Amino acid sequence: MEYSGNNAWKKATAFLLLCLIAAGTAWITAYNSLAKLTGTKKLPGIEETKASTEKTMKEINRIKEEMNKSNQALAAALLRDARVALMQKQFDKALSLANDVLKTDLENASAYQLRGIANYYLNNTAQAVDDLNKAARLKPDNAETFFYRALAVYKEANAVLAIEDLSRAIALQPNFGQAYYYRGLIRQRQGDGKAAQADFVQACELGVEAACKAAAQIQ
Repeated sequence: MEYSGNNAWKKATAFLLLCLIAAGTAWITAYNSLAKLTGTKKLPGIEETKASTEKTMKEINRIKEEMNKSNQALAAALLRDARVALMQKQFDKALSLANDVLKTDLENASAYQLRGIANYYLNNTAQAVDDLNKAARLKPDNAETFFYRALAVYKEANAVLAIEDLSRAIALQPNFGQAYYYRGLIRQRQGDGKAAQADFVQACELGVEAACKAAAQIQ
């Protein structure tokens, strides 16, 4: 069996805390017994101490909950601004805003996604793939994440994975016209004209004008 130093430390700490609690309880009991005989003021009993501790913990939990709500609201505002920055092609700003969110929340899928998209447009391809991998792991039902990861891995000359990701994006969002279009472009470059044509036609029907032109050129 593999020895876990971390688990041993936790057990030792728990044992020490139990010993301290037991010693404290015994001391309070002994002191109050003596106080009863001498008329000295008693220390708070175990029940009083427990009630006071529970009240304190409730207040701490309330404050934590309020802080969590405040942090969530701030993160949502930062992510909205990051998405606007992407739309305005302010990629460095979007990157900075996403980083601000990740400073306090390393499990935020949207922050990784937006940072990945910003990195893609900034030609930080390897970092973009890494960010989008994390976003996909945390939220595997987001079609946009797979779409941008497909574009990033295609930059790294991985056409097979790019097609797989575009197909996943389409499966998650069947009306994703751009995903059909880019899958068609990759298939066309691979020499699969028939499959590319089908993708272009589908993208055209979904309103992607460039796909309509591409479909007409294949014909």
